[in-house]
Amino acid sequence: MKVRTRIAEKDDSRIIAMGSDIFGVDAGLMEKRLNLAEEVLLVCDDQDKIVGFLSYRLKEKNEFFIDMVAIDPFYQGRGIAQSFLPTLLDYAKDKGAISIGGMVYKKNERVLKLFKYWGFRIKRYYVDTVYIEKVI
Repeated sequence: MKVRTRIAEKDDSRIIAMGSDIFGVDAGLMEKRLNLAEEVLLVCDDQDKIVGFLSYRLKEKNEFFIDMVAIDPFYQGRGIAQSFLPTLLDYAKDKGAISIGGMVYKKNERVLKLFKYWGFRIKRYYVDTVYIEKVI
């Protein structure tokens, strides 16, 4: 697997469709969310097929805030997210970030457990989500 940045005209149809399916949202909303991102990073296989993506924003110049993470259901459970995390942490550091965080649904226990394993901590509780963060 490799990581590369999004090329909107080449990649958007695939990541919009993937995100719409995974998150259960309209394609138009998915496109708007992607366009609000500072950048979208893609996880691709050896043939450059997109198997997942992550979008983020920089908050206050030093906080790497993850907006969305999606892995194609066919590829879930194969360790892709886990192998991607060191690359993401290095990438965030290179951008000047001192922390990385994002929102996770409380009901998504599998993802919460995974992020806790990676050293993320719950910083704030909301009605149906939690804010997780890791100092890098």
